Amino acid sequence: MRLRLLIWSLLAVSLLCGGIVLWQARQFSKPLPAKVQTDVTLEGLAVGSLTAGEVRETVRALAAARNQGPVNAGFRQDAPGFMAEKDGQTINVEATVQAVLQAPPKAAVSAIMDINKPPVTVEKLRRAPLIGQAATPLLDKGENRVHNIRLAAQQITNTVVAPGEIFSFNGIIGATTAERGYREAPVLENGRKSLGMGGGVCQISSTLYNAVMAGNLTVTERHPHSKPVDYIAAGKDATTSDDKDFKFRNNRQGPLIIHVLVTGAAVKAEIWEIAG
Repeated sequence: MRLRLLIWSLLAVSLLCGGIVLWQARQFSKPLPAKVQTDVTLEGLAVGSLTAGEVRETVRALAAARNQGPVNAGFRQDAPGFMAEKDGQTINVEATVQAVLQAPPKAAVSAIMDINKPPVTVEKLRRAPLIGQAATPLLDKGENRVHNIRLAAQQITNTVVAPGEIFSFNGIIGATTAERGYREAPVLENGRKSLGMGGGVCQISSTLYNAVMAGNLTVTERHPHSKPVDYIAAGKDATTSDDKDFKFRNNRQGPLIIHVLVTGAAVKAEIWEIAG
C-alpha cells in the first residue's frame, strides 16, 4: 500500500513539473507583438507604436552611440605602477528589442547590456614575467629630440603582441609629422646629421631591438644606421624611416606587452609575457 502511494505521489509530481515546463515553453514560444504598446520609452526615447523593424533600427542606432569596448590594463607613463582595466559595455540588440516589444503601455524600458571583460588586467600584469629588457643613455637632451622620444615611447607602451603576431614599429608610430605631434630634431641620413621630423625616434626602436634580442624573440626586419650612433654599440642599432621598419614576431606561448620608459638619463625598454 505504501509503495503504491509513493508511486502515485512521484507520478503526480512528475506530471506537475512537466506541466510547468510545458507552460514555460509555450510562454517563451509566443510570437512577439507586431508593434510596441503605446507610450513606451527606451532610455528616454519614445518608441510607442513602432514596428519590430523600427525598434531594431532604433536599438542599433543607440548601440552605435553608446557601446564602449573594454580597455586593457597597462603600465603608467608618469609614475611606477599600473593603469586599471575597464570593462566594456555593449547593448544586446535582440534582447533589448524583445524587452521593448513585450513591455506594457507607458513602460520605461532600459537597454539590456552585455559586459565585456578586457584580456589584460592588473592582476595578470602583476604576475607577468619580464622576458627581455634593454637601456640606452640619453646623451643628446635637446628639447625637440627628447619630446619626440617621449611621444614615441607613449605610443609604443602597452602595445600587446599576440602569439605568432608580427610587431611593426612603423605600424604603431605611423608618420612622424607635425600634425601627429612630432618636431624637427637631428637625424642621421646617408652618414650625415641634419634636421628632420621625428629625430630621436630611432633611439626607441634601437633600445626595443635590444630588448627583443634579450628575450630571444624572432626579428623579421631590422636596418642599421648609415654610420654608428653614440647611444649604442655598433651593430646593435635599428633605424626606421618611411621605407625601413623594425619588426619582430612573438614566438612565445603567451601575449607580450611592451613598456618603454624615458627618464632624464636613459631610455629603457621592457617586454613582459602576460600571464594566462
